[in-house]
Amino acid sequence: MKQFLKVFRSADRNKTFIVGFVIILSICFTAAFADLIAPFAYDEIDVVHALKPPSIQHPLGTDHLGRDSFSRLVYGSRIALKVGVIAVVIQILVGVSLGLIAGFYGGWPDRIIIFFTDVIWSLPPIILAIAICTVLGPSLTNVIIAIAAVSWAQFTRIVRSKTQSLKNMPYAEAARAAGESNVNIIVLYILPNVFPVVIVLATLALPIAIINTTAMGFLGLGAQPPTPDWGVILANSMTYIHNAPWISIFPGLAIIYIVLGFNLLGEGLRDVLDPRLKI
Repeated sequence: MKQFLKVFRSADRNKTFIVGFVIILSICFTAAFADLIAPFAYDEIDVVHALKPPSIQHPLGTDHLGRDSFSRLVYGSRIALKVGVIAVVIQILVGVSLGLIAGFYGGWPDRIIIFFTDVIWSLPPIILAIAICTVLGPSLTNVIIAIAAVSWAQFTRIVRSKTQSLKNMPYAEAARAAGESNVNIIVLYILPNVFPVVIVLATLALPIAIINTTAMGFLGLGAQPPTPDWGVILANSMTYIHNAPWISIFPGLAIIYIVLGFNLLGEGLRDVLDPRLKI
């Protein structure tokens, strides 16, 4: 808690954190109140007004089926956040658990875990995610599984390294001498000191998860029409990119906006919570 109070106390000197926080807050607000913000349903078809440029009625224009692009963009923010957050939470659960075990116990558990971590680390994440989705089939659930399955290694490596330096600290030695079990030492003494690093890693992993989600949707392996996933919108807009460029421009800007926000937020948190951490 003291670490996070430190973040907000130093916010006036950390402009990167402030900008990132405001951007992400605006995205979260949009996703939470999409039903109130969007003037139309994301799947409301109006072929009479198909491929209309931005206007007062349709601020971001319409797509080839006459659906309001602004409404689809707003609802798409929910999908981006949902998939990104769930995938990163799974990465944290898997990666942190393995990192704590490897770093604390060492020996053969460490060697086995690091072997699999290095294997995952050496493979191109998006290629492996595409392969997993191809086998499991196209859906948002499978995208979450695929992204989480290929991206936990960074958490394991950094948490392992941090745990190795913490397990011999005086407070851990004192707990061990007092008869505390290994599980108690890990949960009560090591994990709280690892947590700030995990938060920083999570904020930097979220934009990657969102980009991968969009890429999978663009390739047809993620959400399926008429779901307003930004990747699906971009894929559908390719046919009309010359005569209706607004269909692809605004989802692209939305992706840049949310990725920039998480990157700035992560950089700001890193500077305050763990300046020595290098991703």
